Amino acid sequence: VKIILDLGDLEHIHYKILPELLQAAVFSQLSNGGIKLVHVNPYHRRLLELVGVHENFETYESVAEAILSFDISTPAGSC
Repeated sequence: VKIILDLGDLEHIHYKILPELLQAAVFSQLSNGGIKLVHVNPYHRRLLELVGVHENFETYESVAEAILSFDISTPAGSC
């Protein structure tokens, strides 16, 4: 599963959702995918750091960059 979350219009993230997001990221990585975050502002970045999940997510300035970051030679779910 390949997921891109655009946080551009998101003002607040409740810290309790971040462990769930991390769990989803791990699951998607097991299926040759991942979760990429786009438009991460300083507040989002700091919250990810405080909760200790910042190293588990790649961040990008644009959706196009995030799309290109996925290895398109291997479809999601392939081994």
